[in-house]
Amino acid sequence: MWLKHPITKTIALFLVIFSLMVGASVAKYIVDHPGDSIQQNVAAWARNNDLGAIVDRLEQAMKGDPPSTQAADELALTVEDDVEEPTSTTTPPATTPTTVVPDPSNGVINDTGRPTPITPVVAPALDGEGKWVKFAELSGSPVSYATSFRPFADYASVLATAMVIDQSRLTAGLFNGNELPGGKWNNDDRVMKEALPSLVLAFNGGFRFEHYQGGYYTEGKMLRELRDNEATLAIDTNGRATIGVFGRDIFNDGTWKTLRQNLPPIVMNGEITLDQYRNTYWGDDFGKVIYTYRSGACLRFDGRLLFAVAGDVDIDMFAEVMKMLGCKTAMQLDINGTWPQAAKYSGFGTTDRTGEVLDRRMKNGNRYVSKSSKDFFAFFDTTTLPAGIVK
Repeated sequence: MWLKHPITKTIALFLVIFSLMVGASVAKYIVDHPGDSIQQNVAAWARNNDLGAIVDRLEQAMKGDPPSTQAADELALTVEDDVEEPTSTTTPPATTPTTVVPDPSNGVINDTGRPTPITPVVAPALDGEGKWVKFAELSGSPVSYATSFRPFADYASVLATAMVIDQSRLTAGLFNGNELPGGKWNNDDRVMKEALPSLVLAFNGGFRFEHYQGGYYTEGKMLRELRDNEATLAIDTNGRATIGVFGRDIFNDGTWKTLRQNLPPIVMNGEITLDQYRNTYWGDDFGKVIYTYRSGACLRFDGRLLFAVAGDVDIDMFAEVMKMLGCKTAMQLDINGTWPQAAKYSGFGTTDRTGEVLDRRMKNGNRYVSKSSKDFFAFFDTTTLPAGIVK
């Protein structure tokens, strides 16, 4: 009977139409992003439509429980390699950045050679745990080593995976997602066709703009003002990437083509610095702890760039992981779902490239060669990449 009232009919009709419009919009977003999970797509759609506060509350409710104490019985690394190689002692390449210099007491800058294994903390150790194995190669020679391990004896279900990158033969570029930051770019939402034959590695960028206050500078455009004391992934004019603290290690002095900030550093000089930044939004809902899948990058004491993921962890646990990985200066990047993403690419020398993810929890290995809604970093073979293609 209540539906016979004209006002009630109008409200009911409005709700039906609104629901259909929302449903159609969400469905279109899911169709346009086929490589990502429905849950992740719905969350991204909601954030794009000013419903981020609701998503934040739901994530806090869903991810407030600490990880299981039950030990994982399988590592997360997707490659295996039992061939041992001697560690190289080659001198650093001429393009090594001078703005962030590793402490000499902790080893020389050395892009090549298998890193020292990480001592397992969970007993018994899994086969290959903490051992660095070849991940990506150029001309049969490694340009990236990777490892996987369980970093916490009390929460042995947690898995961490990392890769180090030899930049002596690679050049880097920041690519700009069609939603973050959006707009028109030379380095757009996927690796351009001309650069595809030279693509070697790629990994995700940082937070959405509403979740951090730091800067974003690339291709000569300052989208967000750079802030002192923020962790910064910087790419110099030679295409070499590094990580430092803006205003301390890195300055916008014309030597950098990209400066991508994402919150304060979580490790400086090898020590965890979170107590200095307790009011920072780390993806933990301002103090309400979120245990989730997190990614980050760092400059190691040996001068190498490192990318890592761990989960499910809070920010304190993630900082511990980065310290264990030999980081001198470390920053958190994107978190949650399958946003943390790193891949190598088969089909080198052709435009038909297929992404092979670093960690088995990652999905959609072709995201960065098809279409990415968020920014990402890609690394290319310097000898075959056409000059001026990647900005």
